[in-house]
Amino acid sequence: MTWRVARSLETLRQQFNTAFPQRSKESDGGIGDTNHQNRTSDHNPWVGPAADGLMLVTARDFTHDPDVGMDIDRLTDELAASRDNRIK
Repeated sequence: MTWRVARSLETLRQQFNTAFPQRSKESDGGIGDTNHQNRTSDHNPWVGPAADGLMLVTARDFTHDPDVGMDIDRLTDELAASRDNRIK
């Protein structure tokens, strides 16, 4: 199966890497592990609206690292408040 992470999530990852260059990436991830594969999860590839015909992973984890400003709680609150229609 050929898959990729949704481009919007890759853009977000790049934005986080630029804004917080020293952030830990220890818990970063896109595709789900076997635990995810045994249940419904956006970390599992699915046939989505990808123009390139690839399976899409539409979730991504980012490491909480508030010591360098990467405060996931604050950032997810800001993303939710933005009401961006790409966010599930």
